Amino acid sequence: MQGTPQMRLLRLRTSVVVLALASAACHDNTQTYPAIIIYEGNNDGTGLTGSGNTGNTGSGNTGNTPGNGSGGLSNGSGGASSGLYAHCDSPWSGQDPPVGKVQCDLDALTDAGELSGDVTANRTLKSGHSYRLKGGVRVMPGVTLTIEPCVKVIGEASDAVLAVMSGALGDPESQCFYDGGEPGPGGKLMAVGEPMAPIIFTSSKPKGQRAPGDWGGVILMGNAQNNLALSDGEGKSGTRVPIEGLARAECHGWYSDKFNAESSGNLSYVRIEYASKQLVKDNETNGLTLGSLGSGTGLHYIMVSNSADDCFEWFGGAVNADHLIALNCDDDMFDGDNGFSGKLQFLFGRQFQTTTETDSRGFEIDGAPSDINLPRSSEKVSNFTICGGGPSDHTVSRDGAVLRNRAADISLMNGIITGFAGAGIYVQNDTSQGATMTNVEVFDNSKGIAAKADASSASATPGVSQGWFSQQAGNSSAEPDRFCNCWANPPVAVAASTIPGGTPTGFGDTTANYEGAFKDASADSNWMRGLWVDWSSE
Repeated sequence: MQGTPQMRLLRLRTSVVVLALASAACHDNTQTYPAIIIYEGNNDGTGLTGSGNTGNTGSGNTGNTPGNGSGGLSNGSGGASSGLYAHCDSPWSGQDPPVGKVQCDLDALTDAGELSGDVTANRTLKSGHSYRLKGGVRVMPGVTLTIEPCVKVIGEASDAVLAVMSGALGDPESQCFYDGGEPGPGGKLMAVGEPMAPIIFTSSKPKGQRAPGDWGGVILMGNAQNNLALSDGEGKSGTRVPIEGLARAECHGWYSDKFNAESSGNLSYVRIEYASKQLVKDNETNGLTLGSLGSGTGLHYIMVSNSADDCFEWFGGAVNADHLIALNCDDDMFDGDNGFSGKLQFLFGRQFQTTTETDSRGFEIDGAPSDINLPRSSEKVSNFTICGGGPSDHTVSRDGAVLRNRAADISLMNGIITGFAGAGIYVQNDTSQGATMTNVEVFDNSKGIAAKADASSASATPGVSQGWFSQQAGNSSAEPDRFCNCWANPPVAVAASTIPGGTPTGFGDTTANYEGAFKDASADSNWMRGLWVDWSSE
């Protein structure tokens, strides 16, 4: 570390919870499934800590001593449970009973066969079942695929991808060129789970053998504005944008904001794990790929874990999202490109200690590839906590937040950036002109603030100094008071007391005027509870 105290590594006490299980009926009361368990409890949207106690592979930290072994932290004795660090222990891990309408036994689902080919008519995947995702599956324009709570979609192989199409227009064989007309309504994915009855997209391999890249991932596409979509100026001809990672490129995006309010569906209490595949270098799917989505799309309580590329990537669009978890991404946690203009609130990310991608980051935000690609990104983020591979991680040049390529209109506020092997913040091409970063804590990274001008750019200007960060309101490089452990299992990424921040005006929760993804160490503040969360890495 340079000028900062070493991160405190604490072990959490085991919380043992005994669940009373009862038989249950499915929602339509006509069939019963062993996987569905009716639970009578408070319906406040929270639940128990999810399964998976193998930890973050590679961190190998035990007790209060940093190390470089394997397996990560596990729940157990030996941590601080009293005194100065009592706030790092229970009830953060969630000792309250499970809540919601139902509880799901994810190991007792009934195999309902394949999901393959094009979905050309509305279809529902029923609660209590698993479905095998085979090859590329497209939800066609105007069609809705509904997935009920307590469903697993299992990617059979690396070519298994679920892609929700945008409105039909543009020729993928000619770089999505279009000649007249406008895109029609796209497809929709309605995947609304519950805290204890989530919807899981996962690998076909057994636990202990799963790995990033086992299958291809989930892609949602829409018709919202994208700064790579170009028009002849009259809208009579132009190009849309081919999505990355598919053998046959599919088109998305539009040159204006006419479709910015459209909906491509709703994802809630969803986990996507062990996904992402590379077609060729720099052309790959992510865990969750979001191409030009409109703000009518719902993205809430989504975990993407163990992805072979980015966990989340936005290509243009105006969609908002909240309560997102990025765990063990081989590339970036949260990547926004091509004029993305959405608002993201309540984000937590934790990284592998080692990755094959040497430029993997927490945030990577690109504004525009050139001055003709408008609008530039105006992404807004509030209430985030992102953690690199840990305080002993100096193996590759990963950075916490990277702002580059004319990302001048973005805003990050109320955040914590810690434990990265590179810079806490890396600014390229004087992105500071118009960009803001306020009430952000950057500490225990190998470097503090770095900046660089891109020599290949004709318009390159000198990078910024640390003054750009320190002169903005509320920013600090000091460790918060008695900050707990991002690398515990489950992570306890909170300080001893609430860190005051700014008011997140325009976001979904304007009362969250504190720094970080969590207000304090109480169970009520820990929104990462329920069966939709799993800290496993194998």
